[in-house]
Amino acid sequence: MAMVAAKLIIRPAQRQSRWFSEGLGGNVMDTGIPTREEAFVLLTTYNRSESLVKHALAVEGVMRHFAIKHGEDPEKWGIVGLIHDLDSLLSR
Repeated sequence: MAMVAAKLIIRPAQRQSRWFSEGLGGNVMDTGIPTREEAFVLLTTYNRSESLVKHALAVEGVMRHFAIKHGEDPEKWGIVGLIHDLDSLLSR
């Protein structure tokens, strides 16, 4: 999924954030995890379906819940839940 995320982040050049200013160098892990706001921009840039955005928001909430329940980072897992379908959106 990391490589797919890197491809997603590179495409919308009009969106300025640390993802663009630092440069990916082919590996998204070099720049860290996107903020929740950056992840939401990715979701809404590549997904115009209101129902799929609602689905992603619901998955984000579930991932946050279980992260807390299992002692993990809810921010990180919430972001994973939010952008979990981006790879399938690009392959359409």
